[in-house]
Amino acid sequence: MSVIIVDNGSKYTEALLGMLAGNDLVVIDYSELDYKKLVKGDTVILTGGHVDPILWHKKQYAREVALIKHHKGPIIGICLGFELIAHVYGSHLHLLNERRKGKVPLTPTGYGSLAVPASVEVYENHNWSVPHIKHPLRALAYSKDGVEIFKHSRKPIYGLQFHPEESSLKGQKIFTSILQEISRY
Repeated sequence: MSVIIVDNGSKYTEALLGMLAGNDLVVIDYSELDYKKLVKGDTVILTGGHVDPILWHKKQYAREVALIKHHKGPIIGICLGFELIAHVYGSHLHLLNERRKGKVPLTPTGYGSLAVPASVEVYENHNWSVPHIKHPLRALAYSKDGVEIFKHSRKPIYGLQFHPEESSLKGQKIFTSILQEISRY
């Protein structure tokens, strides 16, 4: 599988690369992204990041917004990437009163074919949440702060608010299951 990783300055990119070993990988800094150079079969992963928040930085994230709107292939957003996709599709980003860092249990919604275990804890490290997701996105799992996993209802687009590359084996398996689902696209 050809995987384009759009790096938003995540400190977990190396761990993500380790999870994706065996795939044809290309890492692109978000500031150098040109979605027009991608092909339909490319799977794009938008990483987390510790740069600037999405709100108030429209110009900074314009390239990724264009990719989300126009790329015809699969997209997976992790943390900041999750927030970017949710924002593009009209969901509200909520600034938390304190940073969420550590393990959090997920509550699956039962929607879709992705198997989210009922007793899984995943690793989070973020300041923002998405309390509710707007159509055409559908929530697949929640935590106490809001949506943790979503899927586009018609396109191969997924979002993970948590960091699968830093999560337990069960959390990593969710990410692997998404990769398996989009490989059929």
